[in-house]
Amino acid sequence: MQRDRTRTEQRLLDAVEQIITEDGLDQVGVNRVSRQSGITKILIYRYFGGMEGLLQAYYLRKTTPRPHFSYDVEALKRMSIAEIMDTVCEHTLREYRTLRNDGYMLEFLRADLMGNELAKNPLTNERNGMLRQAIDQIAAVLNAKSAQNARPFTAIITCAMSFLVFMSQQKRSILDIDLSTEEGWSQIENSMRRIYKGVGMLVEAELADRAEKPL
Repeated sequence: MQRDRTRTEQRLLDAVEQIITEDGLDQVGVNRVSRQSGITKILIYRYFGGMEGLLQAYYLRKTTPRPHFSYDVEALKRMSIAEIMDTVCEHTLREYRTLRNDGYMLEFLRADLMGNELAKNPLTNERNGMLRQAIDQIAAVLNAKSAQNARPFTAIITCAMSFLVFMSQQKRSILDIDLSTEEGWSQIENSMRRIYKGVGMLVEAELADRAEKPL
């Protein structure tokens, strides 16, 4: 009996994958999955509680492990500000390099940004919490008064890079930079490194200025 259920669940998940691959996540629905799999939609509700549960089960099974947004605080304390910013930058670039090649993750992220509640990423809150913690760790090491400046900066970088990744997937160009090519994406990454280097120089200047001021 359990074996039959496992096979049925797999057929439903396979149907979801086929629909996403052929037509996109926005075309996934109870009736469409039922027709595609040849399984009554009653079992979608019985085994997954509905379309939302089925999509979340599919997401959890298909998504590749995501990098953890955490750092070795003790290691960061031994680094210069320039080295810290370089470490954070390379970590960020790896994350978006992975995302750029993860079509399924992009489908869910796009649906999440479009407000599709059925496709809500079950790990979004966990990911955001880990990101906030990482930002606070870095701010503490840099002796920043708070993470108030770090969080808006990270929000801007996150939104900008997500947008560029979407354009890359659609094989689009911006300012004559072909984002679908490795050459074009390398230009984006190199510019990101300059941005982080500039921020590092600003932090160094702010800390030096603060040190010169009497208590």
